[in-house]
Amino acid sequence: MNTYYDYAYNSYLHLINMKDIQPYSYNSICAESQSVCERMLKYIVELFVNANTDSSAIAYADILRTHSVKRLLDYLEAELPDFDINYDTVVRVNGYYFEVRYPSENSYFAKRRDVDISLAAVRSCVASVTEYINQREES
Repeated sequence: MNTYYDYAYNSYLHLINMKDIQPYSYNSICAESQSVCERMLKYIVELFVNANTDSSAIAYADILRTHSVKRLLDYLEAELPDFDINYDTVVRVNGYYFEVRYPSENSYFAKRRDVDISLAAVRSCVASVTEYINQREES
């Protein structure tokens, strides 16, 4: 079965192996970086959060539908306090998916600074998720 992790890791490999980053690709890189972080965090929720009460089952289902990296990080902080992630680095990718892909009053074209923020976030997120999975498998 393919998982959030499988699809996210495939996109991550594409992002980190891009050789020639041009300004026309900045928006795509930023949006895809948020998507990778979102899917990585949802994978942790699916694997390790136990939704065994009615209220926690509702919150669990709701969090798997969100596109907010911030909400996912906050949820994981509450549900899995041993999940170690650099919140301040990863949360910075939040919002790119919509703001650089769709025209609106909040949309804009990403700059190189946004690409750097996004790639730092995605690297940090993937490293934290992979490390957590490995730690849990060892125990």
